[in-house]
Amino acid sequence: MKIIVGYIILLLLLFSSCEKKGNSFNGEIRYISQFRTIQHLKGEKLSYIQNIGIYGCDICYPYLLLNLGRQDSLVGIYDVEKKIFLDNMFTLGMGPNEFSSFVITQQYKDSVLVINDVHKQEISLVNLFESVRSHNVKFLKKISYEGMHEMVFYTDSLLWMKDVKQNIISYICSDSLHPSQILYKEKISGSDLNHFLLLADAIKPDATKLVTLSGVLNQIDILSLDSDIGKNFSVTTSPEMIRVSDLQESGYTDAFDYFLSIPRCNDDYIMVLHVSSETQKKHLYMIDWEGNGIADYIVNEDLVDFCVDWKHHVIYGVTADEEVYVYEKIVQWG
Repeated sequence: MKIIVGYIILLLLLFSSCEKKGNSFNGEIRYISQFRTIQHLKGEKLSYIQNIGIYGCDICYPYLLLNLGRQDSLVGIYDVEKKIFLDNMFTLGMGPNEFSSFVITQQYKDSVLVINDVHKQEISLVNLFESVRSHNVKFLKKISYEGMHEMVFYTDSLLWMKDVKQNIISYICSDSLHPSQILYKEKISGSDLNHFLLLADAIKPDATKLVTLSGVLNQIDILSLDSDIGKNFSVTTSPEMIRVSDLQESGYTDAFDYFLSIPRCNDDYIMVLHVSSETQKKHLYMIDWEGNGIADYIVNEDLVDFCVDWKHHVIYGVTADEEVYVYEKIVQWG
Protein backbone atom coordinates (compact mmCIF):
# COMPACT_ATOMS: atom_id res chain seq x y z
CA MET A 1 0.00 0.00 0.00
CA LYS A 2 2.82 2.40 0.87
CA ILE A 3 4.47 1.62 -2.47
CA ILE A 4 1.24 2.42 -4.36
CA VAL A 5 0.73 5.68 -2.45
CA GLY A 6 4.34 6.67 -3.10
CA TYR A 7 3.95 5.93 -6.81
CA ILE A 8 0.80 8.07 -7.00
CA ILE A 9 2.59 10.95 -5.27
CA LEU A 10 5.48 10.65 -7.73
CA LEU A 11 3.08 10.81 -10.68
CA LEU A 12 1.37 13.86 -9.23
CA LEU A 13 4.73 15.59 -8.78
CA LEU A 14 5.74 14.82 -12.36
CA PHE A 15 2.39 16.04 -13.66
CA SER A 16 2.55 19.24 -11.64
CA SER A 17 6.11 19.92 -12.84
CA CYS A 18 4.98 19.49 -16.48
CA GLU A 19 2.03 21.79 -15.86
CA LYS A 20 4.31 24.34 -14.26
CA LYS A 21 6.64 24.16 -17.26
CA GLY A 22 3.73 24.95 -19.52
CA ASN A 23 3.85 26.69 -22.86
CA SER A 24 5.08 30.18 -23.65
CA PHE A 25 2.80 30.22 -26.69
CA ASN A 26 -0.87 31.13 -26.24
CA GLY A 27 -2.31 27.68 -26.82
CA GLU A 28 -2.41 24.08 -25.67
CA ILE A 29 0.46 21.62 -26.19
CA ARG A 30 0.17 18.60 -28.48
CA TYR A 31 3.00 16.08 -28.25
CA ILE A 32 4.10 13.83 -31.11
CA SER A 33 5.39 10.59 -29.61
CA GLN A 34 5.92 8.91 -32.98
CA PHE A 35 5.48 9.49 -36.70
CA ARG A 36 3.54 7.17 -38.98
CA THR A 37 6.55 6.92 -41.30
CA ILE A 38 10.30 7.26 -40.72
CA GLN A 39 12.53 7.28 -43.80
CA HIS A 40 16.16 8.12 -44.56
CA LEU A 41 16.09 10.14 -47.77
CA LYS A 42 18.89 9.91 -50.31
CA GLY A 43 19.59 13.23 -51.95
CA GLU A 44 20.82 13.75 -55.50
CA LYS A 45 22.91 16.84 -56.18
CA LEU A 46 21.57 18.90 -59.10
CA SER A 47 24.50 19.14 -61.50
CA TYR A 48 22.90 21.74 -63.79
CA ILE A 49 22.85 24.48 -61.13
CA GLN A 50 25.28 27.24 -62.13
CA ASN A 51 24.55 30.07 -59.70
CA ILE A 52 26.71 30.86 -56.68
CA GLY A 53 25.73 32.49 -53.41
CA ILE A 54 22.57 30.34 -53.07
CA TYR A 55 20.91 30.54 -49.66
CA GLY A 56 17.27 29.57 -50.25
CA CYS A 57 14.79 28.00 -52.65
CA ASP A 58 11.15 28.02 -53.77
CA ILE A 59 9.28 25.87 -56.27
CA CYS A 60 6.48 26.93 -58.61
CA TYR A 61 6.45 23.92 -60.91
CA PRO A 62 8.22 23.51 -63.23
CA TYR A 63 10.30 26.45 -62.06
CA LEU A 64 12.81 26.16 -59.25
CA LEU A 65 13.68 29.58 -57.81
CA LEU A 66 17.01 29.92 -56.01
CA ASN A 67 17.59 32.93 -53.75
CA LEU A 68 20.95 34.55 -54.48
CA GLY A 69 23.15 36.68 -52.25
CA ARG A 70 24.26 38.95 -55.07
CA GLN A 71 23.59 42.54 -56.14
CA ASP A 72 22.61 42.28 -59.82
CA SER A 73 19.99 39.52 -59.55
CA LEU A 74 18.09 38.16 -56.55
CA VAL A 75 16.77 34.90 -58.03
CA GLY A 76 18.11 32.24 -60.38
CA ILE A 77 15.36 30.34 -62.22
CA TYR A 78 15.61 26.73 -63.48
CA ASP A 79 13.28 24.37 -65.29
CA VAL A 80 13.32 21.11 -63.29
CA GLU A 81 11.56 19.21 -66.09
CA LYS A 82 14.15 20.08 -68.73
CA LYS A 83 16.93 20.40 -66.13
CA ILE A 84 18.18 23.68 -67.54
CA PHE A 85 18.98 27.21 -66.38
CA LEU A 86 16.49 29.79 -67.63
CA ASP A 87 17.28 33.25 -66.28
CA ASN A 88 18.39 35.47 -63.42
CA MET A 89 15.61 37.86 -62.41
CA PHE A 90 14.51 40.49 -59.89
CA THR A 91 17.03 43.26 -59.32
CA LEU A 92 18.01 45.02 -56.11
CA GLY A 93 17.43 48.78 -55.95
CA MET A 94 14.98 51.58 -55.21
CA GLY A 95 13.61 51.94 -58.75
CA PRO A 96 9.90 51.36 -59.55
CA ASN A 97 10.51 47.79 -60.80
CA GLU A 98 13.30 46.95 -58.35
CA PHE A 99 13.28 45.52 -54.85
CA SER A 100 15.05 46.86 -51.77
CA SER A 101 14.22 43.61 -49.96
CA PHE A 102 12.74 40.43 -51.36
CA VAL A 103 10.62 37.74 -49.69
CA ILE A 104 8.45 35.25 -51.58
CA THR A 105 5.47 34.49 -49.32
CA GLN A 106 4.84 30.96 -50.74
CA GLN A 107 1.39 31.96 -51.91
CA TYR A 108 1.41 30.45 -55.39
CA LYS A 109 -1.79 30.54 -57.38
CA ASP A 110 -2.02 30.29 -61.16
CA SER A 111 1.74 31.00 -61.42
CA VAL A 112 1.37 34.27 -59.49
CA LEU A 113 4.13 35.06 -56.99
CA VAL A 114 3.35 37.24 -53.98
CA ILE A 115 6.54 39.16 -53.10
CA ASN A 116 6.98 41.26 -49.98
CA ASP A 117 9.39 44.20 -50.02
CA VAL A 118 9.64 44.99 -46.31
CA HIS A 119 11.84 48.06 -46.75
CA LYS A 120 9.50 49.67 -49.29
CA GLN A 121 6.46 48.32 -47.40
CA GLU A 122 5.01 47.06 -50.64
CA ILE A 123 3.44 43.84 -51.93
CA SER A 124 4.00 42.86 -55.57
CA LEU A 125 1.98 40.26 -57.47
CA VAL A 126 4.08 38.88 -60.34
CA ASN A 127 3.08 36.54 -63.17
CA LEU A 128 6.02 34.14 -63.05
CA PHE A 129 5.28 32.23 -66.27
CA GLU A 130 4.97 35.41 -68.33
CA SER A 131 8.06 36.85 -66.66
CA VAL A 132 10.14 33.79 -67.58
CA ARG A 133 8.76 33.69 -71.12
CA SER A 134 9.49 37.36 -71.80
CA HIS A 135 12.68 37.60 -69.67
CA ASN A 136 11.10 40.62 -68.04
CA VAL A 137 9.28 40.89 -64.70
CA LYS A 138 5.52 41.11 -65.34
CA PHE A 139 3.86 42.94 -62.44
CA LEU A 140 0.15 42.32 -62.04
CA LYS A 141 -0.45 44.50 -59.02
CA LYS A 142 1.36 46.47 -56.32
CA ILE A 143 -0.08 47.15 -52.88
CA SER A 144 1.46 49.62 -50.47
CA TYR A 145 1.20 49.12 -46.72
CA GLU A 146 3.28 52.18 -45.84
CA GLY A 147 2.74 53.37 -42.29
CA MET A 148 1.26 50.03 -41.25
CA HIS A 149 2.88 47.13 -39.40
CA GLU A 150 5.25 44.58 -40.88
CA MET A 151 3.24 42.68 -43.51
CA VAL A 152 3.35 38.89 -43.39
CA PHE A 153 0.73 37.69 -45.90
CA TYR A 154 -1.69 39.03 -48.48
CA THR A 155 -4.93 37.08 -49.01
CA ASP A 156 -7.87 38.27 -51.11
CA SER A 157 -7.24 41.95 -50.38
CA LEU A 158 -6.58 41.30 -46.68
CA LEU A 159 -3.20 42.03 -45.10
CA TRP A 160 -1.98 39.95 -42.18
CA MET A 161 0.66 41.88 -40.26
CA LYS A 162 3.06 41.35 -37.39
CA ASP A 163 2.80 43.87 -34.57
CA VAL A 164 4.96 44.55 -31.51
CA LYS A 165 3.61 46.72 -28.71
CA GLN A 166 5.00 46.84 -25.18
CA ASN A 167 7.11 43.76 -26.01
CA ILE A 168 4.03 41.73 -26.95
CA ILE A 169 4.13 40.08 -30.40
CA SER A 170 0.84 39.59 -32.22
CA TYR A 171 -0.65 39.10 -35.67
CA ILE A 172 -3.33 41.52 -36.74
CA CYS A 173 -5.53 41.76 -39.83
CA SER A 174 -6.30 44.81 -41.93
CA ASP A 175 -10.03 44.34 -41.30
CA SER A 176 -11.86 44.30 -37.97
CA LEU A 177 -13.59 40.96 -38.53
CA HIS A 178 -10.56 38.82 -37.73
CA PRO A 179 -9.40 38.89 -34.08
CA SER A 180 -5.83 39.82 -33.18
CA GLN A 181 -3.60 36.89 -32.28
CA ILE A 182 -1.22 37.42 -29.33
CA LEU A 183 1.53 34.83 -29.68
CA TYR A 184 3.14 34.49 -26.25
CA LYS A 185 1.90 34.58 -22.68
CA GLU A 186 5.22 35.98 -21.53
CA LYS A 187 6.43 39.44 -22.46
CA ILE A 188 9.54 39.37 -24.62
CA SER A 189 12.24 41.67 -23.25
CA GLY A 190 13.84 44.22 -25.55
CA SER A 191 17.11 42.27 -25.76
CA ASP A 192 15.22 39.12 -26.78
CA LEU A 193 13.01 40.67 -29.44
CA ASN A 194 15.58 40.14 -32.21
CA HIS A 195 15.38 36.38 -31.69
CA PHE A 196 11.58 36.32 -31.86
CA LEU A 197 11.06 38.86 -34.62
CA LEU A 198 12.74 36.40 -36.99
CA LEU A 199 9.54 34.36 -36.87
CA ALA A 200 9.20 32.10 -39.90
CA ASP A 201 5.62 31.90 -41.11
CA ALA A 202 3.46 30.13 -43.66
CA ILE A 203 -0.25 30.57 -44.27
CA LYS A 204 -2.61 27.75 -45.19
CA PRO A 205 -3.76 28.25 -48.81
CA ASP A 206 -7.39 28.58 -47.69
CA ALA A 207 -6.24 31.38 -45.31
CA THR A 208 -7.86 29.85 -42.22
CA LYS A 209 -4.66 28.98 -40.33
CA LEU A 210 -1.09 30.14 -39.96
CA VAL A 211 1.98 28.16 -38.86
CA THR A 212 4.92 29.91 -37.24
CA LEU A 213 8.38 28.93 -35.97
CA SER A 214 10.36 31.14 -33.62
CA GLY A 215 13.77 29.65 -34.48
CA VAL A 216 14.65 29.40 -30.78
CA LEU A 217 11.73 27.42 -29.32
CA ASN A 218 11.43 23.67 -29.93
CA GLN A 219 7.83 23.82 -31.13
CA ILE A 220 5.58 24.45 -34.11
CA ASP A 221 2.86 26.99 -33.34
CA ILE A 222 -0.44 26.89 -35.25
CA LEU A 223 -2.92 29.78 -35.15
CA SER A 224 -6.56 29.72 -36.20
CA LEU A 225 -7.02 33.00 -38.06
CA ASP A 226 -10.81 32.98 -38.15
CA SER A 227 -11.32 32.51 -34.40
CA ASP A 228 -9.89 33.58 -31.05
CA ILE A 229 -6.74 32.17 -29.45
CA GLY A 230 -8.73 29.35 -27.80
CA LYS A 231 -8.17 27.16 -30.88
CA ASN A 232 -4.42 27.79 -31.14
CA PHE A 233 -1.93 25.10 -30.18
CA SER A 234 1.74 24.10 -30.22
CA VAL A 235 3.25 20.88 -31.56
CA THR A 236 6.51 19.41 -30.27
CA THR A 237 8.45 16.16 -30.48
CA SER A 238 10.51 16.99 -27.38
CA PRO A 239 9.54 15.56 -23.97
CA GLU A 240 9.83 19.01 -22.41
CA MET A 241 8.85 22.40 -23.76
CA ILE A 242 11.37 25.22 -23.87
CA ARG A 243 9.98 28.44 -22.43
CA VAL A 244 11.08 31.98 -23.13
CA SER A 245 12.39 32.14 -19.55
CA ASP A 246 14.59 29.06 -20.20
CA LEU A 247 16.27 30.84 -23.09
CA GLN A 248 16.73 34.01 -21.08
CA GLU A 249 18.32 32.10 -18.18
CA SER A 250 20.73 30.24 -20.47
CA GLY A 251 21.61 33.31 -22.49
CA TYR A 252 20.65 31.32 -25.61
CA THR A 253 23.78 29.17 -25.15
CA ASP A 254 22.26 25.83 -24.08
CA ALA A 255 21.88 23.09 -26.69
CA PHE A 256 18.18 22.88 -27.51
CA ASP A 257 16.38 21.30 -30.45
CA TYR A 258 15.33 23.98 -32.91
CA PHE A 259 13.95 24.64 -36.39
CA LEU A 260 15.65 26.11 -39.45
CA SER A 261 14.15 27.73 -42.54
CA ILE A 262 10.53 28.68 -43.05
CA PRO A 263 7.73 26.10 -42.82
CA ARG A 264 6.22 24.85 -46.08
CA CYS A 265 2.58 23.89 -46.38
CA ASN A 266 -0.42 23.03 -48.50
CA ASP A 267 -4.06 22.59 -47.42
CA ASP A 268 -3.29 19.17 -45.92
CA TYR A 269 0.23 19.21 -44.49
CA ILE A 270 3.04 21.27 -42.99
CA MET A 271 6.73 20.43 -43.43
CA VAL A 272 9.51 21.86 -41.25
CA LEU A 273 13.30 21.48 -41.05
CA HIS A 274 14.32 20.31 -37.57
CA VAL A 275 17.79 20.08 -36.01
CA SER A 276 18.46 17.58 -33.22
CA SER A 277 20.61 18.97 -30.41
CA GLU A 278 21.90 15.47 -29.64
CA THR A 279 22.87 14.23 -33.10
CA GLN A 280 22.85 17.48 -35.15
CA LYS A 281 21.02 15.45 -37.78
CA LYS A 282 18.57 17.29 -40.01
CA HIS A 283 14.98 16.03 -40.10
CA LEU A 284 12.12 17.08 -42.34
CA TYR A 285 9.03 16.65 -40.17
CA MET A 286 5.65 16.47 -41.86
CA ILE A 287 2.53 17.02 -39.76
CA ASP A 288 -1.08 17.78 -40.58
CA TRP A 289 -2.91 20.94 -39.54
CA GLU A 290 -4.23 19.20 -36.41
CA GLY A 291 -0.70 18.45 -35.20
CA ASN A 292 -0.58 14.74 -36.02
CA GLY A 293 2.85 13.31 -36.87
CA ILE A 294 2.77 12.09 -40.48
CA ALA A 295 6.41 11.51 -41.47
CA ASP A 296 9.98 11.99 -40.25
CA TYR A 297 12.30 12.25 -43.26
CA ILE A 298 15.98 12.12 -42.22
CA VAL A 299 18.57 13.69 -44.54
CA ASN A 300 22.36 13.42 -44.52
CA GLU A 301 22.95 16.78 -46.20
CA ASP A 302 23.50 19.91 -44.12
CA LEU A 303 20.34 21.68 -45.28
CA VAL A 304 19.68 25.32 -44.43
CA ASP A 305 16.52 25.68 -46.54
CA PHE A 306 14.10 23.53 -48.51
CA CYS A 307 10.94 23.68 -50.59
CA VAL A 308 8.27 21.14 -51.50
CA ASP A 309 6.65 20.22 -54.80
CA TRP A 310 3.49 18.87 -53.17
CA LYS A 311 1.90 17.70 -56.43
CA HIS A 312 4.83 15.55 -57.57
CA HIS A 313 6.00 14.49 -54.08
CA VAL A 314 9.47 15.97 -54.47
CA ILE A 315 11.60 17.96 -52.01
CA TYR A 316 14.44 20.35 -52.93
CA GLY A 317 17.07 21.45 -50.43
CA VAL A 318 19.90 24.00 -50.23
CA THR A 319 22.95 23.16 -48.12
CA ALA A 320 25.29 25.35 -46.10
CA ASP A 321 27.81 24.85 -48.95
CA GLU A 322 25.33 26.43 -51.41
CA GLU A 323 24.62 23.14 -53.18
CA VAL A 324 21.12 22.10 -54.28
CA TYR A 325 19.75 18.58 -53.77
CA VAL A 326 16.56 16.84 -54.84
CA TYR A 327 14.80 14.07 -52.88
CA GLU A 328 12.44 12.02 -55.05
CA LYS A 329 12.11 8.43 -53.82
CA ILE A 330 9.79 9.13 -50.93
CA VAL A 331 7.96 5.93 -50.01
CA GLN A 332 4.96 7.45 -48.28
CA TRP A 333 3.39 10.87 -48.56
CA GLY A 334 0.76 11.40 -45.94
